[in-house]
Amino acid sequence: MLAQSTPVIQRRNGAQSAQYARALGIAGWIKFQRGEFAAAIDLLRHAADINDADPAGEYNNGRQVLHSRLGTALIESGDAGAEARKLLDDVTAERSAAGADAYELAYTRLPLARWYAANRDFATAEALLVQVDAVPGLSATDFHADAAHARAAIARAHGDDASALFQDERAWRLLLDELGADNPFTARYALLFAHDLRKASRRNQAEALDKQYRASFERAFPVDSAFRRE
Repeated sequence: MLAQSTPVIQRRNGAQSAQYARALGIAGWIKFQRGEFAAAIDLLRHAADINDADPAGEYNNGRQVLHSRLGTALIESGDAGAEARKLLDDVTAERSAAGADAYELAYTRLPLARWYAANRDFATAEALLVQVDAVPGLSATDFHADAAHARAAIARAHGDDASALFQDERAWRLLLDELGADNPFTARYALLFAHDLRKASRRNQAEALDKQYRASFERAFPVDSAFRRE
């Protein structure tokens, strides 16, 4: 539906309009959530470029969201370089200067933790994850499951498969409790946990999870999704 409405929004409001930037940003984030990172980056960058060209425009309050989401998408695509770091650092600095609370700052602290982990600064990554987990009221969907998944990646980098297994199980159970077994994000994390179970020679448990979740995962995520290669 959004793919069909975006060209209509462009025709009605213009290719440089706030409305079109907003539609592109939403479309980009949907692509990100489906694991289609290249398409997500293109859409988010296009939206950010339109928005940045009119700093006083109607969608100015969305600039920080677009920049933080673009930085997040770059990191998750494997591009944990200077651009992603600058995008997230700038948004964090702006929000801090404006007196943002820890809840608002968590939206950049979590992807920054992934950036530091990708660049093997595990101490800084862990410090940021501690800050995220300490914020009351955060959802598992947006924060805690991803924080656990980030800790699993850090554990694997240290060769600690047991801790990685624990964190991936925690991520799955957080989403299972919050979203239920039928949600595709629950399925994704269940299959990540199943992968760890196979490495730990717990094949029967892994196969049970695969049997329960594989079909819903494959219905939700396209064949070119990065999530299918995890």
